Amino acid sequence: MFESSLPDIPRIYTALTEWIACIICVYPIKKEINRRFVIISILTLLGQIALQLLVANWPLMLWIPGMLLNILWMGLTIYLLAELHPSMLFM
Repeated sequence: MFESSLPDIPRIYTALTEWIACIICVYPIKKEINRRFVIISILTLLGQIALQLLVANWPLMLWIPGMLLNILWMGLTIYLLAELHPSMLFM
């Protein structure tokens, strides 16, 4: 159908840009970059890559659930990196 007209962007690039967006969101909140921040950053990047590779072969019908899963992962990344209190999640 129209799938041939879609750009074939490598999944790793997509994961990297989504992870960088999370880092940019956390940057104004986080006052210091410590060892915990670096470790969680690396782990969440690896998780983002794994998620992109996992959903790469999902049928088009599951595109929206895949996007929702990705949004949840990015929210978790921001939550962990910014060290937010659970009460701040829905503000």
